[in-house]
Amino acid sequence: MGADRFDGKAVIVSGSASGIGRATAAAFAREGARVECLDVDKLGADETVAGIRDAGGTAASFAADVRDAQAVQAATAQAVEYLGGLDIVHNNAGANAYATIHEMPVEDWDHVFAVNTRGVFLSMKYQIPHMLERGGSIVLTGSVIQHGSRPRTAAYSASKLALNGLARAATLDYGTRGIRVNVVNPGTIDTPMVRRSFGVEDDEARFEQLREEWVRDHMAGMRRMGTPGRSPRPC
Repeated sequence: MGADRFDGKAVIVSGSASGIGRATAAAFAREGARVECLDVDKLGADETVAGIRDAGGTAASFAADVRDAQAVQAATAQAVEYLGGLDIVHNNAGANAYATIHEMPVEDWDHVFAVNTRGVFLSMKYQIPHMLERGGSIVLTGSVIQHGSRPRTAAYSASKLALNGLARAATLDYGTRGIRVNVVNPGTIDTPMVRRSFGVEDDEARFEQLREEWVRDHMAGMRRMGTPGRSPRPC
């Protein structure tokens, strides 16, 4: 694992137990960063850390539910203490729920916003004070759905669109203080969250069938679902 452009940088990645978060944490570590993996799924985050350490990288994990202000504050403080500072964060934890508006349970709507929007706000609230003196970079995981929607995605679409406003406001508040804020908007990626949304997390053959149908109906251009990292299989 060769150090490169992130050599010695202190990085926090949320939602790092699987999928995009796991691939991002591993990518930072490959290029020399010290990585703190946060996730409500502590076992999954521990597995991410084990993979990074096995490859020669430096990482640790803390359990954190991004919906809970006290939990986020405590986990951020612990992570910064372990890392010795904070240079980069990838606020990636996310959730989804699919239903038309009149059929959407209020609890599902609230959960999606609690993770995708409130969770990002809370993360930034407690991360930024540690970045003000040295500057740094904040990356938010948005979605291609911010540029167009699909049926039955009202909660997910609205929660991800809110990140644009949050990032723009944060850029104005902190851009002159050395903190960059950007939103990345991936398309549909083969992750455990996507597989759960298809209802086939543990059925590889059925997922392959549904994936081909999804790609055909929803993904023009290259007509393939993305993967989180270098592997052709999901992390």
